[in-house]
Formats: sequence, structure tokens, C-alpha cells
Amino acid sequence: MALNPNDELNVLNREEDYKRRAVPFPEFYRPMGIGREQKERRIKAAERLSDVFAAALWLARPDNEMAVANVGMMLMYLQSELMKAYADITDRYEMQWYREHASDVINEVTDATQRHIDDPYFTSDDRADLIAENEANSLIGYDELQNAIDAGFTLKTWNGMLDKRERDSHIAMEGTTIPIEQPFDVNGSFLMMPGDWQFNPDPAEVVNCRCWLTFS
Repeated sequence: MALNPNDELNVLNREEDYKRRAVPFPEFYRPMGIGREQKERRIKAAERLSDVFAAALWLARPDNEMAVANVGMMLMYLQSELMKAYADITDRYEMQWYREHASDVINEVTDATQRHIDDPYFTSDDRADLIAENEANSLIGYDELQNAIDAGFTLKTWNGMLDKRERDSHIAMEGTTIPIEQPFDVNGSFLMMPGDWQFNPDPAEVVNCRCWLTFS
């Protein structure tokens, strides 16, 4: 099982600003070419997830006022609370995809925090928000894909931002239409939808992606 990639660029120094501040949730989702209801759902999901990740990371802070700094406590908290957050986001939370995804998120966030426990960024609210805004896209993107399959759609089309922040590999995918139950080949990474993690993608093709699907 692949580690969830949405936190991976926070532990790989690929960019000078890899510890960047998280973009406010409305600002992150607003430019996406999706409906208002879809944007609002992502914002609400990101806020819910941020609460969970911020509380978990606080438990691991060496300087927290309760003096209970412990990555093990953070792990137990995530194991207890993350699926509850998923249940607030989608009624599909009992599906295997979500349960495996939650396990990978927990493992990745815990491992990265433990390896960088002396770096304040890795227990910060900024990191919690950054993980949350990406996780919300992944969770809801999968839910929307499953809804389209259930509704009888047979094709899906990749749509991108096409702005200065868009990565070249995603620009190349613009307008690509394939059968709905097949993965896209994005620069050698296979993704069922933007933000997908399940086929061991290059994190650079997933993290901070704001592309979306349309269905026909």
C-alpha cells in the first residue's frame, strides 16, 4: 500500500518554500472550475480535517503546555478521530478506499512528524491546513467519481487551472477523455482522478493539485 502523498512534499525538500504557509481554504478552491456547491463542500471538509490534524500535531509538540508531547498519542488520536471526520465528509466513509486511505494518511503524517519532531513546522497549524486542503480534494474527488459511476456516466475528462501555477504534466492532460473506470496516465503516474494516491503516484503529480473531472 502506498503512503498517502498529500503530505510528502512537506518532507521532501524539492522547493525552496516547501514549508510554505497553507493557502486559506476559500482562496485555494475558488479558482477551480467547479460549481459553488462543490467548492463549499471542499472548504467545509478542509475545515473539519484541519481541526483533526491540528489537534493531533499539537499532541506531538515538544513545548505544549500539558507536557504530554508524544508522537504515540498523536497516532492514537488520529486513529480515533480521522474516520469520524471522513464520516462527516461523505457517507461512503465505510468503503475500503476510505479506510485504506485513512490508514495511509495516519502512517505518513505520524512518520513525517516523528522524523522532524525538532522542526516547529511539522507540528504547526500551517502544516495541518496544508494537509487538510489536499485531503479534502482527494476525498471529495473520489466521492464525485463514484457518484458519476453510480449515475451511469461512462467517460471522464481531465480539466486544469491553466494558470502560472499549473504543472506542465497537468497542462498536457487538459481535455483528455478516457473511460470512467480507467486511470489517467499523468507523466507516468496513474490517477483515477486528480489527487488520487492508490497507484503509488509521484507526489509531485498529486500535492496541491486543483484539477478536476467532468463526466459524460
